[in-house]
Amino acid sequence: MVRLGPTLILLFCCFYSSLDAQSEQQIQSWLKALSVKRDVRAANLDSVYKEIIELDSTSRCRAIEQIQAKSENANARCQIRVRLLSHLLNIPCIPEPDPIDNLRKALQLAYEIEDEDLQYEIHLRLGQLYNGSRDYGQATIHYYQLFDILHRHDRAEFYLPAGGYYDMGFSLYHTHQYEQSIRSGLLALKALPNAPFLPDDTLNAYQQMLQWNTIGLAYQKISKPDSAFIAFDKAAGIAHLLNNKFWSAIIDGNKGDVYYDLGKYDSAYTLLQKDYSISLNENQFDNAANSLQWVARIDLQKGRPEIALTKLWEAKKLLHQMPQPKYLANVYYGYAQVFTALGRADSVNAYMQQYLHLHDSLQAEITQNRAEILQMQIDNQRQVQTIKTFNRQKSRIALIRNFAIAIVLLLGVVVYLWLNRLYLKMQLRQREALEGKRIAETETKRAINQLDEFRQHLLEKNDLIEQLQSAQESKETSTDQLKTLSDLTHHLILNEDDWLRFKELFDSVYPGFFISLRNTVPDITQAEQRMAALSKLKLTAREAANLLGVSPNTVYTTRRRLRQRLGLEQDADLDPYFNEEKG
Repeated sequence: MVRLGPTLILLFCCFYSSLDAQSEQQIQSWLKALSVKRDVRAANLDSVYKEIIELDSTSRCRAIEQIQAKSENANARCQIRVRLLSHLLNIPCIPEPDPIDNLRKALQLAYEIEDEDLQYEIHLRLGQLYNGSRDYGQATIHYYQLFDILHRHDRAEFYLPAGGYYDMGFSLYHTHQYEQSIRSGLLALKALPNAPFLPDDTLNAYQQMLQWNTIGLAYQKISKPDSAFIAFDKAAGIAHLLNNKFWSAIIDGNKGDVYYDLGKYDSAYTLLQKDYSISLNENQFDNAANSLQWVARIDLQKGRPEIALTKLWEAKKLLHQMPQPKYLANVYYGYAQVFTALGRADSVNAYMQQYLHLHDSLQAEITQNRAEILQMQIDNQRQVQTIKTFNRQKSRIALIRNFAIAIVLLLGVVVYLWLNRLYLKMQLRQREALEGKRIAETETKRAINQLDEFRQHLLEKNDLIEQLQSAQESKETSTDQLKTLSDLTHHLILNEDDWLRFKELFDSVYPGFFISLRNTVPDITQAEQRMAALSKLKLTAREAANLLGVSPNTVYTTRRRLRQRLGLEQDADLDPYFNEEKG
């Protein structure tokens, strides 16, 4: 057993104390950055996020734990930004029961303090989360609120990602707001150059392909086939550049749907059959089933109902593996058409009833979603107004309270001054009385002394006068003596000017898989390790997004960054890499 000497132990203690002090200083610095009243374009939040994400996993966990603990005593803006930071970091060691609930609490607090900068950031994150969970109605509401805030402020004050428009267009399409979805998609692609709020960044090629495809689908829904073909052609061109055969087939299938609507069945048949084959090979059973049911309808149009029936049966079987109510409704309708051509009325009625039931259910869901969106908008506005009214009442109460306190303080000062004046007057009178008494006593004593002196002086004069008179009687009086006698008789009364006197008076902040992965990429992040594991399990982007509680866009971004870390081409498939090299 190795024993450490006292000096070495002391050195270790000093070293770790230095680290703790440095960590505490850094925590306080982060909290200060997160506490500012105005964080234009979330610059401080982004800076703190980047500094923490660069730490090792242990330090990262310790840092966010301390920030969360110390933020409880910080201002409301700091508490909101700490919730946003926890959401962005998504650290496994910090339990977050419900990311949506975490952000909703932050949003409530942002509305209470009426901070639209923070409201904007939270609406953006909540829109992405709801999109990832396929709650498109809620996602749409948050994007509407986001852009409502944007319209009330200077564009330079906010960072607007192209992904915001991208996600908004996706949610608008799924809530059947097709024209708004098209406009949002074109803004994401910067295809509306005169728009006042173009995004700050640019979608990558894969996102651009998906966005043009969504725009094409929206144009098809509002019966604008020419515009739909233009959008699909742009999407197909990008898919070709990416050498993405799967998405090339899907886009061709979407074009086939438009050709079917136009009655151009030969063109539609070829594209739809291609989409079906490739989707089936990629295990995208729902998309394969939908394309196959359109192929079946074309077979029916060409007088081949038996072949159409076989394909519809296969499409229904595929949908059992990957359910999609909208596509199942199309299959039921296809069955009704085929059985009508075969003259089997009972089957027509049965499938038409199933179609109508499912179709009505879907339409009711759409109507309900629209009603919910409208109601949520109304509720949100009502909540905002309630908070504003409450804040105004709080301000009024605070103003009245402060005014009352000021009045009480003022009255207190007045009373104090008045009492102090009375006290001073009383002291002055006491001093005056004492001084007057002293003066009176002094004057009395002086008067007594002077009286005694005067009396003595009189006695002396009387003696002198008697002497002079005696001398006069004896005829011995001189002329000078007579004059003296006369002067004395005139000074018997004392002058009053000798008796006059006067005086005056003051506010306290799989075994070996990850080892091999970390050996390949030593600084790989937690998010990338999770994405590698999901690729090892052969999960699709949609499935990965659902599991992680993020948007498909986030999955694509993480996979792209993982390819870069592994030195793979941007369009390389991660599944073979992990199953062959890392398995």
